[in-house]
Amino acid sequence: MSKRSSSIAAPQVEPPKKQRLVDRESEAQQVIAAESTVDETPKAKVLIPTEAERAKIRKFPLLAFTAPYEGGEFYYERECYDEYYHLVSKELVSGATKGPGGLVGRDCVTVSGTPGIGKSVFYAYFFERYRKEHPNTWIIAVAFQQNQVNKLSVAAVGKEPVYYGSDQASRQLLQEASLEAVQWKETEEEGVTDKRLLFLCDGSPDMTRRQCVVFTDPNKRWRKVSRKLYCDYYMPLWTLDELQEAATLLNYPISDDLIKARFEKFGGVARECLSLDPVVSKKAERDLTKQMNAIFDPNVLRKLLLEHETSHYLLHYVPEADRAFTVPQLASEFVEEKLQERMLTKSYEQREDLRNLIESWEGGGFAVFTHSVWDGLTIADLVFPWFAWILGFSVFLSSCSRRDESTVQTFVGIGQRTAKLFVLGLFINNGDSWSDWRIPGVLQALSAAYMVVAVADWGLSRRPGRSYKQQHVSKFVGWHAVFGVIPLVLINLLLTFKLPVPGCPTGYIGPGGLADDGAYQNCTGGAHLYVDSLVFGQHHLFQTPTCQKRYQTGPYDPEGLLNWLMVATAAYIGYLQGALFMIIQELSDRPTIEVRRRQIRHLVVCGSSFVLLSAGSGGLWVFPSGPWIPLNKNLWSLSYVLLSSGLSAWLLALFVKLIDSAASLKWPGVACVAVGRNSIAIYVMHEVCQHFAPFAPKPVKVGEEIPHLELLLFNLVGVVTWVVLAQWMDRNEIYIKI
Repeated sequence: MSKRSSSIAAPQVEPPKKQRLVDRESEAQQVIAAESTVDETPKAKVLIPTEAERAKIRKFPLLAFTAPYEGGEFYYERECYDEYYHLVSKELVSGATKGPGGLVGRDCVTVSGTPGIGKSVFYAYFFERYRKEHPNTWIIAVAFQQNQVNKLSVAAVGKEPVYYGSDQASRQLLQEASLEAVQWKETEEEGVTDKRLLFLCDGSPDMTRRQCVVFTDPNKRWRKVSRKLYCDYYMPLWTLDELQEAATLLNYPISDDLIKARFEKFGGVARECLSLDPVVSKKAERDLTKQMNAIFDPNVLRKLLLEHETSHYLLHYVPEADRAFTVPQLASEFVEEKLQERMLTKSYEQREDLRNLIESWEGGGFAVFTHSVWDGLTIADLVFPWFAWILGFSVFLSSCSRRDESTVQTFVGIGQRTAKLFVLGLFINNGDSWSDWRIPGVLQALSAAYMVVAVADWGLSRRPGRSYKQQHVSKFVGWHAVFGVIPLVLINLLLTFKLPVPGCPTGYIGPGGLADDGAYQNCTGGAHLYVDSLVFGQHHLFQTPTCQKRYQTGPYDPEGLLNWLMVATAAYIGYLQGALFMIIQELSDRPTIEVRRRQIRHLVVCGSSFVLLSAGSGGLWVFPSGPWIPLNKNLWSLSYVLLSSGLSAWLLALFVKLIDSAASLKWPGVACVAVGRNSIAIYVMHEVCQHFAPFAPKPVKVGEEIPHLELLLFNLVGVVTWVVLAQWMDRNEIYIKI
C-alpha cells in the first residue's frame, strides 16, 4: 500500500464514545405534557413487529454527520431507498467521464429534496450498502458545515470505518485524499488490484470531486459549484403510513393521532412529524405561522420558489417520474387554508395572483390543453397564431370594400382599431397599479400585427379606384414578401440570434433558470427578455410564465416585443392567403362550385408548403445537436409560425368545404358562426369573467385537485355558456366590433 494511503487508514484522533439509547419513558411523558393540546391521549404503541418489519430497522454506521441524529442508534429504511440507491450507483459507473483506468462515471451526483425528509439517513444507508457491495472501494464520508469540513470518516478496503472528529485532522486527510488519483492501487501477492475512491458528503462541499455523492438541501451555491457535470435526484416526501410505521418500529412514544396532526400541518417531513422533542415541534409551528404571516404580497411567495430557498416550511418539492425534476407544492392543507385567509385582505390583483400561484402548484387537467413549458407544441399553443392568421385574412376581405376611401380616412380607421385593441388588452391585464401593470399581452400583439398588415395593404396593394384584377398575382405576392414578410422575419432572427445580451451567450433561446445545469439562470428567452426589460421593465412583464414551474425562472412575457414581429408575420401570411383566395374568385369566370374547389386546393397546397418550410427550419426534425429553430410558442419561433400558418390554411379549407358544401343543411357549425361574429367581445368577456360561474366554474375549494373527467366537464360548461350567449347576441343582432 502506498505511503499516503496508509496515513489515511491510521486514526489520528480517538473516536467518540457510542451514543446511548434514550430513556423512552421520560421522553414519552415530555411529549404528552407538551402536546396535549394536539392529541389528548398520545400513547406509545405496543405492537410486535414481523420479521419483514424488523428488517426495516438498521443501525447507524460510524459516520460523520453534519447535524446530530436525535432518534437514537437506529433508523427506519424507507422503501424508496433501494430505488434511489440504484439510481445513484448507476450514475457513478455510467461512463460520463474517462479516467486512467477506464470509465469512472459522473464527477458528482446530488441527492436532494425537501429539508427534513432524511437525506442524511439515506446517506448512512448508502454508505453501508455501497461498502458491502463494492469491497474494493475506499469510501471517505465527509460532514460539511457552512461549506467547510467539519468531521470525516474513512472506510478503507477490508476495514471498518474510522472516525475523525478534529477539524484540522479532517481537513488534512481530505486534502491528501483529493490529491490522489481516482483509482488507488495496492500491491498484493497475486498482482496489482485497482482500488477506487468514493466521496460521500453530508451537506454541500466547497468544491466537486471525482466520484462524489452529495446529500444536501436544494441551494443555489452548490448548484453553481456543480453545474459542469452533475446529476440531481430528488427524494420523495414521507407518506402518513410511513411515518406511523417508522414510529412504531423505532419504538417512538408518539401516537398515530399525534403524527397525523403534525402531518396535516407540516406535510410529509420526518423531522417535524417524528420529533421527540416537544420544543422542536412547537418552534416549528411558530416559525410556520410567522412565515405565512409574512406573505403580504404574491412576489414574496414567488421568491421562495424562484430563489430556491430551503429555510422555510411553506413549499415542498415533489419529484417527477424521472426523479430528476421536481414540482413544488404547498406543504399541507393547513398552509393552503392560511394562505387563502391571507388572500381576503389583499387587493383584487394580489388575490388573483396568489390564487393562480396556489392553483398552479396543485395541478390537474390534460397536458394537451395547456401551454408547452418551453419547446414543443400543444393544442392550446395553436389558438393564438390561428387567430392572428385569420386576422390577416380578414384584413384583405375588409379592404376590398374600402378601396375608394381617402388616405386620411384609411389611416384614421387603422389608428382607431389599433388603439382600441391595445387599450382593451391593457384593461384585460387588470393592472390597478402603474408600478406593475403588465403592458404586453394578446390583444396588444394583435393590435401591432393589424397595424403592420393594414398599412402594408394600403401602401403595397390598394389605391383609390384600382381593382385587384389589374394586378399580376406573382408581382403582388413578390412585393409583399420582399417589403413585408421577409423584413419582419429577418429583424426577429437578427435580434434573437445576434443581439449581445449581458451575462448570456449570444443567440441563447433556452428557458434559463435550472435548465442547462443552471448556467444561464437569468437568461430566459435570451434577447427576448433583454429587449422587453429595456423597453417595458421586468415589473411590467408576465410574472408567471409556463417555464417558471419546472425551471424556476423569473418573469418572462410570451407576448413580448420581439414576438409582436412574428405575430405580425403570421397575420401577414394570413393576409396573403386571403388575397390569393379572393383573387382566384375575381379572376375566374367558372361556376361557383369549381371556384370553391380551386380555392380549397389552393389552401391545402399552401398549407402543405408552410408545414414543409417549418420542418426545413428544424422545428420538427431532431438532429444530434437538437433542432435548428425549435417549435416554441414562448418565443414565437419561425418554425412555430410557419407550422401554425400551414395548419390554419388546412383548417380553413376544411371549414370552407363543410360550410359551403352543406349550406342548406342544419349542422352544428352554426354555433361557430355566432361566436365568430362577436369573437373579440366573447374573448374580452371571457377574460373578465373567467373566475366566475357559470362562465368558468371551479372546484369549491381553491387549489383542490380534481380528476381529469370532472375538470373537463367544468370547462365544457363554461364553453357552452359562452356559445349560448353568442347565439343570443346573434339572434338579437347585437354585434360589438372594434
